Formats: sequence, structure tokens, C-alpha cells
Amino acid sequence: MSQPLTHAHGTPALVWAHRGIGTDLWLRVYLPEPGTIAARPRGSDEPLRALTAELHAGYHDLALPAAAVVTALSGHATEPEPRTGTWDLVVGADAPLVAAADAAVSLRAIPTVVDGTALAVDVRMSDTGIAQLRIAERAPWLEVISIDREGSEVTITGTLRGIGTPARSEQVSAALVDRESGHRLPVPVGIEGTGLRVRLDLAAVPAADVTRHRNVVLDLAGRAVRAAGFEDDLVGKQRLVLTDPEEGHSSDRWWTTTLRFTDRDHLVVTTTASRTSAPGDPLETWEVEQGDLEPEDADKPAVRGRGHRLVRAGARAVFQWLAWRTRRAHRPSLRTADEDDGDRAVHRVHLLLANLHAAGGTVRATANLANALAARDDTEVALVSVYRLVRRRYVTLAPEVRTRVLVDEPALDDHPGTGPAAWLRRRLRAVPSVLIPADDPRAYRFSLLSDVQLVRWLRSVSTGTIVTTRAGLSVTAARFSRPGVRIVAQQHVPFQTQTRALQNELVDSYRQADAVCVLTEADAALLRGPLANAGTRVRILPNPLEEVPGGPPDAPLTAPRIICGGRISPVKGTDLLIAAFAQVADAHPGWELRIHGSARADRLAAAQHLVRTHGLHDRVRLLPPTARFELELSKATICAVPSRHEAFGMVVIEALQAGVPVVAFDCPVGPGEILTDGQDGLLVPPEDVDAFARALSTLITDAERRRQLAGAGRRRAADFAPAAVAAAFVDLLEEPG
Repeated sequence: MSQPLTHAHGTPALVWAHRGIGTDLWLRVYLPEPGTIAARPRGSDEPLRALTAELHAGYHDLALPAAAVVTALSGHATEPEPRTGTWDLVVGADAPLVAAADAAVSLRAIPTVVDGTALAVDVRMSDTGIAQLRIAERAPWLEVISIDREGSEVTITGTLRGIGTPARSEQVSAALVDRESGHRLPVPVGIEGTGLRVRLDLAAVPAADVTRHRNVVLDLAGRAVRAAGFEDDLVGKQRLVLTDPEEGHSSDRWWTTTLRFTDRDHLVVTTTASRTSAPGDPLETWEVEQGDLEPEDADKPAVRGRGHRLVRAGARAVFQWLAWRTRRAHRPSLRTADEDDGDRAVHRVHLLLANLHAAGGTVRATANLANALAARDDTEVALVSVYRLVRRRYVTLAPEVRTRVLVDEPALDDHPGTGPAAWLRRRLRAVPSVLIPADDPRAYRFSLLSDVQLVRWLRSVSTGTIVTTRAGLSVTAARFSRPGVRIVAQQHVPFQTQTRALQNELVDSYRQADAVCVLTEADAALLRGPLANAGTRVRILPNPLEEVPGGPPDAPLTAPRIICGGRISPVKGTDLLIAAFAQVADAHPGWELRIHGSARADRLAAAQHLVRTHGLHDRVRLLPPTARFELELSKATICAVPSRHEAFGMVVIEALQAGVPVVAFDCPVGPGEILTDGQDGLLVPPEDVDAFARALSTLITDAERRRQLAGAGRRRAADFAPAAVAAAFVDLLEEPG
């Protein structure tokens, strides 16, 4: 994260707001001078209401229970007053707390109950940039405490929140309520102590020709109360495995009924549309892919019809002619390609990504490099994304980093336009790329429209350096970049994992580049020989860490939690980690495993099947990626990196920076070049699940060993400081030709 400019001007600032453990609100604030954090109702001159004691100048990490925040804001009035409203956060006498633009990017409203009233607390930024606390009333709910299954019957135990528990069972009823039709399917409910117990028979839930979602709803004296899981810090519970699915079969029809949480954490029963074939093996598609197949997308679309084939053939001919016309006349010296801006040399760097709005190590590393270069006086940075699929961005960029998206898919969907230009865009979007090599694992995400836009952009860059970040972009930039523009190709995927055809194509394109930056010595050794006579420099440039204002949060290393960051897929070893955790789970019953990562639908289904197979429903949490992974790291005690292969291992250095000890497979490249076994992490033989389980058990049982590894890891992380990596990159640009 780029340090907000407000810090340099001595202004109090909110750096981030995040869901802490349970219902805690985590804030990081910066104070230029000592003071207290307080709040005042928006638009009023009422007295300040303190949220903290006196704090010294500098950065502070605050853990504020949501209920305590509500009490502090409403407990100073002599007369009863509403607990809801919006409060401006201030420091000291009346200095506003300025919010960074993305301060609350990872925060959802935190539920709480105060004096029997259900409330929600969140942080937002006002139109003038002031950090605000907002408290709103919310509907009462049944907080799910446990879910047990016997046969087809599921028992849900929970506690009512924001509404009192009835005295007698006849005062409450329960039903599964169809979201579409409103049809109610009554289910048994009873009172147990201060809570309720709801029983569902999944086999009795009727199937239909379409998928049906049924909310679990209680009726208390005419008031509807939904079952939900709000009071933990899990975000993305729609992926959790709650129970085994109930497979239904009648005549020649099959269907599946599951109990799950929605993306808003409500509990629902989902029955899939009935189908004419029996369910397949979830592990059928679980195989190690070549390269780094993008996780969140479906299978590759086929070229449809003769029309597409003719269009592609014509496009290839046009691009071949254009590439022939624009062959690079010479390779510019790395030094002489710079431009002068007054009295100083300015390096103009264009970082080219496939998709800036994806979650992954390449995106994080490129964003970190962009921020580090932007912090220098001698560099101007632009970050160009060939396409984007969603509006959300998982990385934070400094204001000085210019961004551009060549094909904005959501915008084209929302505003397709009319006329000949819009018609042509639609046609080009429907035709697969002819420029991106077919063996690039993400080739299917590019289209003829992205080809056209990419070549137009490459031809528009007349000076500076283009940095490519994946195979297909390196090949295309080598063909179409203008003479006088430098090309620095970054290799973010292990070279040996690419197909032979793609390796050959990459070597040909690298011969047209000025430099190739790899992440490990293993990849450098593979490329030095083929490029020895081409004049292309091969350099090892590690991925940089993120610049965190105030430094990474401290990890106390006391929570019984193992964390893993990486897409759910065979190449990232999700199956190996689940199997290793299964070996230690019984001996350490309080521990849980959280896996944050993108996932293709079939891969997610396979991982969920593995969790069920090992009986780890309530111990293994499959979760989406998070924009604040460093904060989730600080909640963990061990970081697991079970990859079958890695190009580098961003998660490894992020864990080292956070002071969380790492257990990793010593796969062919990556972790073994970062970690020294037994010194700053634990390395085990590749794919040796038993050894991985033993390493996990060692750290679970030995707190002193955890602290030793964490301290050494922080020292090792200093080698990946963003300023140092940016300086090495600029040194490469300034090498004489």
C-alpha cells in the first residue's frame, strides 16, 4: 500500500479498517502528535465521545469491540437517545481523521447487540474524505452455533440475537421459505436452554426443474427471524462445507440438496435442478495443469462456426503484415532510451498486465513494483491492463501510478452502445485471440478485440520501457512494439512448467527484448544459454513486498490457526494441504485451517469434496481471496505453502514480513530460494504429505520454535523491501548497452 500523502503533511489518518477476530473492529491510525481518538455526531457541535485513551504520536493498531463502540458513542447522554447514526472521527480537540480512499475496502458491517437491540457498525469515508463510524439498526437473527447431521437429518443449534428467547415452544415455529415463490415448508423447532434447535430432513426437501434456494426462517409472534452466521470473522462463507450433500434420485432424475451460507452469511437450503444423469466424480478434473490456468473462469471456449475461422484467418494476415512492417530496426541502449525532464533523467515505465483486477501473486507483485517506482523521483509509472472482468481491485496503487484498461468487459456489458462501432466491438469480442499463443494458459481469456486494442496501445508507446508480465504479452510486445522502445520481459511462471512449444516461442521473443527478469536462479540458468548470443540480459529480480504504512501488523502467534493463500487448485497443492491437516487434526482438536484463494467452480467442488471425505467440515475453511491478506496473516500462527510448483512465492515473503512461520514444500523453484530450512522456515520434500504433517505438528506444539522462525523470517523479508527491488530495476535500466 502506498503511504497516504496526508501522513507527510502531519494530518491524522485512518490507514485501514478491517474485521478483527469475532466482532472486533480493527483500525490502524496515524497521529502526527499525541491525542485521543474520539467521535462527534455528524453535523453537530455536541461534546466529543472518546473511543481510546491518550495515544502517543505515530501509528496505532486498535481492536475495538463493536458493542463497546456503540456504548461509547451513546453512553454520555443524560437522556435516552437513539443508538444509530453517523459519527465523524476526530483526534484531540477537533482534528478530523482523514481516511485513505481504500481504508475500509475489506470491511463489511459488523453485527452486534446492545441492550437487546440488533445493530451493525461499519466505517466509511465522507464526501470530504473524513473517516466516519456508522451505526444502523438491523433485523434480529438466529446466530448459528453448531450444525450436526445424522442420516439425512440436520440439527441446527443457535442463539437468538436482538430478540428474546420465547418461554414456550409453541411461541415459535420454523420453515424453509422458497426465495422465489415464498412457499413455506414447515420444519420442527424447539427451545434448548437459552437457544433454539431447528431440525431439517434434507431428504424431504422437494426437487424441481430449476435450482431452488430456501431460507431457514423462524416465526416469533409474527416476526420473521432468519438463521445466519454473523458473529465470526469469516468473510465468504458461501464456500464453507457445512454438511455432506444429500443426493436425491427418482426414476431417471437426480438432484442434490445442500445446507450452506449465502454471500451475505444467511443460512439456506439449496436444491439443484433435477438432471437426467447421475452426479460425476468431483475429483475428475483435479489434475495438475500446465502453467497457471486462471482459476475463476470456465473451460476454454471453442471457435464456433466457419465465420469465426474466416475472421481469425483474416486477422492473422493483417497482424502478420503489420508485424513485418514494424520489425524493430534496432534494440536501443538501456541507458540512451531514457528521456530528460528538465535537469533530470526520467525513466518512463509501462507495466503491462493481463488483468489488473484479478487476485494473484503476479498482480500483487506488479502493483508493489509500480508503487515503489512511483515513489522515486526519477521514474514515471503507468500500469496497463489488457482486460478486466470485474470492477473490484484487490491491490492498492499510489496516486502517482497511472492506470488504463484496454478492454473493460463490465463497462461493455453495461453500455454496449449502438451503431457500426458497437457492432464491430461485439463481433471482435466473440472471436478468440489470434496473437496470444494457444499454450499460454490464459489465452482463452483474450479476444480479437483485446488483440486489436493491445496492438494499438503498443504502437502508441513511442518511448520508455514496456515491462511484460506473462508469456503471451511478451510474445506480442516483441512483435509489435515500436523501434526505440525497450522491452523488459518478466517471467512470473516457472519456465520449465511451460509447454515445449511455448518455451520455444518465448525464447524467440526474448531475443527481441532488452532484458529478461526472472524470479529465481533456476529460471536464470535455463535462459542464459539460449539467450547468450542474442544480447539480451538475464537478471534475477525478486518480487517486492508491499509498503505498509506503519509496518506489517504484529502476529501474536497464539491463535490455533493455519493459513494458506493461493488459488484452490492442484498446482497450488490444495489437496496435499487438506490431506496433511487431516493427519494432525485429531491430535490438535482446537486448530483450524483457512485457505484464501480464487477457485474455478469445478476445482472448488473438488476441494469441498476432499474436506468432506476427511470429515473436516468445521475445521477447514475454503474462503475467497481478500484485499487485506496481511491482516488475515496477523490472525494466524502458521502459514502453509503446499504448492507443487511456484514461480517465486509471494505468500512466502508476505508471511515472513508478517512474522508468521512458514511450512512449504521444497518444490522445484520458489520457496527453496527464499527459505533456509530450519532457520527462517521449514522446507519438506515435494509432495511428501507425511513430512508436511510432521512439520505442521512441530510448529503447533512448539511455541518457542515458532517465535525463533518468525524473528528470522522478518530479517529475511528485508531483502524484498520495495525500495531495494525498485532500485535494482532502475539499475537495470541504466546499464550501458
